[in-house]
Amino acid sequence: MSASSTSPLRSAELAGRSQPRPTPPQFKGKYLSLATFRRDGTGVATPVWFVAEAGKILVITDADSHKVRRIHRNPSVALAECTASGRLRSSSVPARAHILPFHEAPRAGQLMASK
Repeated sequence: MSASSTSPLRSAELAGRSQPRPTPPQFKGKYLSLATFRRDGTGVATPVWFVAEAGKILVITDADSHKVRRIHRNPSVALAECTASGRLRSSSVPARAHILPFHEAPRAGQLMASK
């Protein structure tokens, strides 16, 4: 993937910023199920390869993918450990996704490559 056609997603801020922050979950597998939500509220889960850095989860995907469009519209997501085929291995955790600026894409790509 070239940096011009990808958009890294950072999605590990737990929903609800009240009082002290709980410790973010530690995902150990290679894949996460990233569930984004359509306009009607229906969840769409996609298995994605991820890397964790500084308490954040980074995912790289095409900038024009449907999941990026859904995140622009509704940044609420759900994360769960899963297999490459998408079979869940843990219960889902609510999170909030952020689309990183284009200039941060190379760093996300380097972290993915080193995993």
